[in-house]
Amino acid sequence: KDEDGDFSKQSSWTQVWSGTDTDWSCVVDLTQTNFECETDGVYSLILRAVDENGKYTDISFNYIIDFTVPTVKITMPLTSEDGSVSLVETKDFTFQGISSDGSGTGVEKVFWKISENGTAAAYEDAEWSNAISGNVPYWSIEKNGITEGNKILYVYAKDEAGNNSKIEKKIFNLDISKPEITLTSEPSSIVSSKFKFSGTAFDSNSLSASDTIAIYEDGILVETIPLEKIDVANDGAWTSEKDYPSKDEDKKYTYKIKVED
Repeated sequence: KDEDGDFSKQSSWTQVWSGTDTDWSCVVDLTQTNFECETDGVYSLILRAVDENGKYTDISFNYIIDFTVPTVKITMPLTSEDGSVSLVETKDFTFQGISSDGSGTGVEKVFWKISENGTAAAYEDAEWSNAISGNVPYWSIEKNGITEGNKILYVYAKDEAGNNSKIEKKIFNLDISKPEITLTSEPSSIVSSKFKFSGTAFDSNSLSASDTIAIYEDGILVETIPLEKIDVANDGAWTSEKDYPSKDEDKKYTYKIKVED
């Protein structure tokens, strides 16, 4: 068509096929400059067949151009204070996020997967699931039965035109159970010499660098035993480095020993 919207001038048209066959086909790149489809929107395409005598017939249809790539963001679980790993402390958890397609055709689906082994995700993977529909633009995933440990949640959005967003990820640690501690060596109720505490520590989510054993004497923290002092390979065996009581004073002492992850 010309700049006035007149389709009658053949010189202003783009020829896509010529010949004598009754059946024909062509590939039209609607993003070419002469089609002026450089931004998202609804456009009309008119095909005109012209015979040797200049007689013609038009057919037309509307189509949508969508160059906009959607975006997706994970809002739950929250990022931990150090910005690295999010902590999830319940086996029944709802992952949440936001998706948008800007001026495009709109988000059709949000796909997600949880990696158990830290492998990267690709669009062609077979394990993707569709997120539960929410109040657009919000999406949510109800998930339960995940085993404890470090996991990676991957998500991406697909719009109505088939454009994929960037694959986003959130590393989280599922830690449901409390760590356990036992004493294998403890004093009798009355002692005449100093002694050491010893025992074992266990965490179903495995002992990590943040796990410590704290020994309190009369409510005051006296000793902290870090992970490197715990023999993880030997049932989490540990022994206090200090001798107790910490004071040279005959009296009744009260001790509390706890393990924290």
